[in-house]
Amino acid sequence: AEVSRLDRLVADLLVVSGRRTGVKVETDLRAFLAQRVELVSAWAAERDVRCDAAGEGSALIDRDGVTRAVDNLLRNAVEASPRGARVEAAVRAIDESRVAITVTDTGEGVPEARVKELFEPFFTTKSEGTGLGLALSRAVAEAHGGSLVYRREGPRTVFEITLPRRGTDGDGAGG
Repeated sequence: AEVSRLDRLVADLLVVSGRRTGVKVETDLRAFLAQRVELVSAWAAERDVRCDAAGEGSALIDRDGVTRAVDNLLRNAVEASPRGARVEAAVRAIDESRVAITVTDTGEGVPEARVKELFEPFFTTKSEGTGLGLALSRAVAEAHGGSLVYRREGPRTVFEITLPRRGTDGDGAGG
């Protein structure tokens, strides 16, 4: 178990430092999000948090990388949510060439003074963890030619991954 954990940590560091992706495949993002939400739901229920998936869209993605990014955002949202809250993962088309995956919660958000550090490797507000989750998630989005942003919308915290629907030039995925 420890070797597996260290192997994942090294793989995360390589992604963060190199902005690399694996093989990209056409993916129904609604089904993909529903699967990710289903896997986190039992753990979330123990914290009295409900998770839902919504929306429609597809994209050419490195499923392993985007899985790690979305799972990280879902875990963070559940951990930040008060008891009885709901976390929503949603996909929507931005336009013909881009799609967005959002993870929304009603937690307190990040203190304004710390927002600039949010995506830096090893930054964390948690007592445990490596501080690589958000840096990895952003690196995955950028390796796809997209982005990851944080924002507050009233009482809600939103993390949004924007991805091109097709591979970007030079990544070997076509498009």
